[in-house]
Amino acid sequence: MAQAYDDQLLAETLAPPSLEDAEEALAFWRGRRRSLPIYRRSARREADHMIVAWSARVRAARRARFGRLAGLAGLFALDLGELRRRIVRIAVGALAICCLAVAALVASVVVAVQVTTWLVSLL
Repeated sequence: MAQAYDDQLLAETLAPPSLEDAEEALAFWRGRRRSLPIYRRSARREADHMIVAWSARVRAARRARFGRLAGLAGLFALDLGELRRRIVRIAVGALAICCLAVAALVASVVVAVQVTTWLVSLL
């Protein structure tokens, strides 16, 4: 009897949260992430981790409520926003790397011209 109660309690504990609760928590963490200033890096990192965790919980809740196919449709709808954010983050990073590469190239050309001028002046 006690084993059955323990099994039931464990199943309830491990079950995904209700879809409404999971979506509400995900919206909270996304809003918190947007509202945090850039210098609050640890809080922003925590929000990023919680967004990932609650996104997984929302997917699990959708699968539990609607079944596998509806869960997949919700997964694609939910992850489009996250995909867009990742693409923007990658594009910004790539742009920063390109700018640094151009700056390094310009600096090397300037140094080469100065060294060449110095060497010519020695002749």
